[in-house]
Amino acid sequence: MKKTCSKCRQEKFIDEFYVRNKVSMVRQCVCKECTKARVKKRHRDNPDRTRNNDLRRNYGISLSDHATMYEAQGGKCACCGKPGDGRWAKLCVDHCHSSGKVRDLLCRNCNMVLGQVKDDPQLLLSLVAYLNKHTVNPPKLNE
Repeated sequence: MKKTCSKCRQEKFIDEFYVRNKVSMVRQCVCKECTKARVKKRHRDNPDRTRNNDLRRNYGISLSDHATMYEAQGGKCACCGKPGDGRWAKLCVDHCHSSGKVRDLLCRNCNMVLGQVKDDPQLLLSLVAYLNKHTVNPPKLNE
């Protein structure tokens, strides 16, 4: 079955159109290719709007809230004190997964470590003890 895209006016197979309504399986009038191009252009033309929307949706903060946090932290990770690097120059918003409360901004590596241990301080302490056990000259924690 074929349908004509209202944007590019090309006749395309029905599966080249996104489903608008999953119950009735009604398809959108603009093809996937044209939709992707429109969204990509909107994101490219309005990066701050897109980032602001993502921050609001995911963490309940605005772009200006993020900028305030970034400045307060001196543009550095709240854990390791390093700036974001390379592709991940923007620091990640760290949040509590059970409460949803935003904590601080972290570099990608620190954020991923917390995610891997599921924010469990006891597991982190166990990992520190393990590393100290297998280190030639382990540092003292209170130095």
